[in-house]
Amino acid sequence: MSDARSAAATTVPALEAKDLHKAYRLRQETIEILSGLDLVVARGESVAVVGASGSGKTTMINMLGLLDRPDTGSVRIAGEDALAASGSRRAQMRNQRLGFVFQFYHLVNELSALDNVLLPARIGAPWFGWSARKAEMTARARALLARVGLAGRESHRPQQLSGGERQRVAIARALVLEPDVVFCDEPTGNLDPRTARGVQDLLLEVAPAGRAMLLVTHDEAFARRCDRVLRLADGRLRPSAADAASSAGTFASGGAA
Repeated sequence: MSDARSAAATTVPALEAKDLHKAYRLRQETIEILSGLDLVVARGESVAVVGASGSGKTTMINMLGLLDRPDTGSVRIAGEDALAASGSRRAQMRNQRLGFVFQFYHLVNELSALDNVLLPARIGAPWFGWSARKAEMTARARALLARVGLAGRESHRPQQLSGGERQRVAIARALVLEPDVVFCDEPTGNLDPRTARGVQDLLLEVAPAGRAMLLVTHDEAFARRCDRVLRLADGRLRPSAADAASSAGTFASGGAA
């Protein structure tokens, strides 16, 4: 790739959503969850989304992460129109371009830590292509487990690991295919404060590595460690009170936004 093309690629947002709407029908009532939601997340940026329970944060993750479709609107991943793509292409994008870290880990109990990390690579590879990539991907998975502090624990199964260790496996799994965007839905909600802090530190290394991170959390302190904090209310995203006040102060003092 030429320098010009490479520079252009880095200016394309990792994630962009425009005018997302999502409603659910419950008996005779229509409940609108997303009402014209807009979002742009740059490469290398960490964005936290906070909001009251029931405000639609998980629904938002499902739409942006291509786990479900909005009623209307657009979602672009690294510049590609995901909703205009075929179902098989969206599945491929979800596998290769997106990583997910959830509150409850979602590890496969019958598999070792190493094999859990390798799952996205094995699922995404053609049946005849895994043998060609196995050595490369295994080396990458081992390196990621070492990076999250689990060197020497590769053969342990989830039930032999603590909650914090399981979440570290989940983080390694989310990164193994070097995605453009990592979605984190309450990733420390099931952990004690000390363990949660360690997991937060790991997750905040994701964006500086050139990826975008979108974090959904009730932990305001964790949210404030991200580059931006947005609040989801009435189906739309707005700057949090602290971010809005900071921006207003910068503008009033004549600084650049």
